Amino acid sequence: VNEVGNDSIRLSGEWYEDQAFSIDEFTSMYGGLVLISDIEKKESAGLFSRATLPFEITYIDIGASYGLPVNWEQFTGNPMFNLILVEPGEFWANELRRRYPRATVVPYALGDKNGRATLNIAAARSCSSLLAPNMEFLQRFPISKGFHVVDTEQVDIYRYEDIAARESIRQPDFIKIDV
Repeated sequence: VNEVGNDSIRLSGEWYEDQAFSIDEFTSMYGGLVLISDIEKKESAGLFSRATLPFEITYIDIGASYGLPVNWEQFTGNPMFNLILVEPGEFWANELRRRYPRATVVPYALGDKNGRATLNIAAARSCSSLLAPNMEFLQRFPISKGFHVVDTEQVDIYRYEDIAARESIRQPDFIKIDV
């Protein structure tokens, strides 16, 4: 992406030689993928700022307890940036609501069916999972202490499609999943 105007984007690269596209053409061709890929590759996200986001983007962060990656933070105040944060448990959901007041916070786990399950809360919150850690395998690595289960919590699980319908979430442009 070379330039963004109010109604067009100018591209150059392997397939295009300084060619302009309308915002509608660009979003139908790329769905915004080029825009954000370029931003994440730069030390500074100077190509676009929250004030110049040229089209609506829906970003879903599954496993959002630590908040957004740095390059995405700048967009949180832009009304064109739809932020969906998925993190099971009311404590973390409330923290995310406080930190990102414009976001839709989903305090459930995602799964292939609706129901309830046990969340294994690990010493390092980002290592928490519905799956029990395989400590025999993990003890080979220095990070194994972070996987130690310190508590459990019963959480609701829903299929993404059911949450999206209930919360009127538009189709995502980007999904970040902690695995």
